[in-house]
Amino acid sequence: MHRIIKNIFNKVLGEGSTKNVFKNMSILASGTGIAKIIGLAAMPFITRIYTPEHFGILAVFTAALVILLVFADMRYIVALLLPKSDELAFNLFILILSLIGLITLFCTIILLFYGELIFAFFNMVEITSYWWLLILGLAGASIFELLSQWAIRKKSFDVVAKTSVWQSVFSASAKIGLGLFGLKPIGLLIGVVLKKAGGILAFLKIFLKDFRNYWYKVTFKKIFFLLRYYKELPMYSLPSQFLLIVAGKIPVLYFAFQFGSNTTGQLGLAMTVIGIPIGLLGRSTGQAFYSEIARIGKDNSEKIYNLSINILKRLAIVSILPCTILLFGSPFLFQLIFGSEWYQAGLITSILTIYLFFQFLSLPFINILNVLNLQNIYFKINLSKILLATIPFTLSYFFEYEIYSTLILYTIFMSIYYTYSSYAIFSIIKPKQ
Repeated sequence: MHRIIKNIFNKVLGEGSTKNVFKNMSILASGTGIAKIIGLAAMPFITRIYTPEHFGILAVFTAALVILLVFADMRYIVALLLPKSDELAFNLFILILSLIGLITLFCTIILLFYGELIFAFFNMVEITSYWWLLILGLAGASIFELLSQWAIRKKSFDVVAKTSVWQSVFSASAKIGLGLFGLKPIGLLIGVVLKKAGGILAFLKIFLKDFRNYWYKVTFKKIFFLLRYYKELPMYSLPSQFLLIVAGKIPVLYFAFQFGSNTTGQLGLAMTVIGIPIGLLGRSTGQAFYSEIARIGKDNSEKIYNLSINILKRLAIVSILPCTILLFGSPFLFQLIFGSEWYQAGLITSILTIYLFFQFLSLPFINILNVLNLQNIYFKINLSKILLATIPFTLSYFFEYEIYSTLILYTIFMSIYYTYSSYAIFSIIKPKQ
């Protein structure tokens, strides 16, 4: 699988930094690709074990978990690739790990005593009894992401790729195995937690020796310096990332409120399938691209611009095939692969694929703002996303639009957003004439 993907991308690599990005991307994409294939191969079994209502609960649980994850590290994690020395970076690592521990403890206390009220307020009563799984997911996924970023910093892209595969194996096995034993829908929820947190031990096995060596160079002085130096991350990146995540989960939250668990489950499966090309190519490119531009540095914006243009052109070529398949083949493929009761999910996927194309092209470039330390611009861009994402559902609520009209409107506004965000970022780094 690795050789196949690598050979495909070698034809569109280019040279220099562009080649480095796509070389590293091919390594990440190979692992992610195998993981996605495992997940996709398991889906026909999973969709026949669990009902759309179960998938509706899964969608709400995942939305809650992803929103909580925004606060786990206060966004200091995006700076882990930036320090020039590993010694300073490890001090930042310890700072982030401490924040994860404190935030997890805080969330545990809040959900233990007030969870029922909070879930009722946000119309998430279905997941009230699973609050403890949210805590496990919060801690596990946060630590995994921290270790994953450290691996990317150390250019250990093969390690990240391998852990992606094992995550998918653990997740699929849990969903199928627990479902067959009648543990529904908790089997789906445990599978999600394993998907986000599995692989921690693999990272520790590889990097524990490095951590022991760097541990003696950790000081409170350096930690507090980093806390202040990257203070714009919790000030701007945190709220902007929160807006970004909430904007992405608005469809699930609105559907759960307006259309019920069955339809929410159909939407959840559709968004899971759409996430396959995004996860396989978009995020792999984003990770490799971020690593490369962090190496280039913020003082060489012209080189970042030229690299970004090359990446954009090649992403446009790569995205054509998966988007075309999803656009025209989803209704038929969903019935064939997942079962006849998932036809609606196929129709939803066809509609959402239109904005998927624009999202795929824009996904890597938001990291440019982190390298240039333009967190205020990052916040404004994400604020525009939640505003544009809210409009279609507000109109749907007041004018009582049906499901497909709502999604078409959402697709139009999201296509506008991703086009605008890419244009804004490229305008910032474009060399002045």
